[in-house]
Amino acid sequence: MKDTRRALDEAGIETAALDAQILIRAATSFSREDIIARPDAAISSEVQSKLDGWIARRMAGEPVSKILGEREFWGRSFRVTPDTLDPRPDTETLIEAALEWAAGKNIRRILDLGTGTGCLIITLLSELPEATGVAVDLSPKALAVAKENAARHGVAGRIEFIEGNWFAPLPVGSKFDMIVSNPPYIPSDDIESLSKDVRNHDPILALEGGIEGLAAYKSII
Repeated sequence: MKDTRRALDEAGIETAALDAQILIRAATSFSREDIIARPDAAISSEVQSKLDGWIARRMAGEPVSKILGEREFWGRSFRVTPDTLDPRPDTETLIEAALEWAAGKNIRRILDLGTGTGCLIITLLSELPEATGVAVDLSPKALAVAKENAARHGVAGRIEFIEGNWFAPLPVGSKFDMIVSNPPYIPSDDIESLSKDVRNHDPILALEGGIEGLAAYKSII
């Protein structure tokens, strides 16, 4: 198992130790404590073959979440694919702000624009059990992932999924108690300077925000 971290280290992966631990735990039945206590523990050839494939993909720059197809957000596991932006820890600050704002209010209907994995609307509905929601995304493939995540977390019956661009597909006169979004904000000229983990494995639709990075914000406002 030590070879896994060494290989990632030599490939210049900054999070080599953490990534190695996550991949090993996913490929085996080992706990975090097992990995620390028995770094030289033997694994089967079948498991080693799977792990070697994952290591090669990580060394090539593919994020661990895309390799495993899972990412944790707000204490819940969400399915991710090449068609969805990885939920980031930074985005949890949006959940914190939304829940703080919602405290003491009668929040019954929530809109999530550009839902992606659905992590925002699913988390909010999980925390606000009396509310229902609408999730909009331009990508039908992203919506399919969001629907799967909603079913996984038991809120599918409380979300309507709509394909379209921001507010455009919503019926005229639609009203909501809360609107959330994590729109693309990277200026077009900055896309090539992003790390290859992001540039090559997150959908450009969820990254590029036009010349100034503000195109989506202007549309929403």
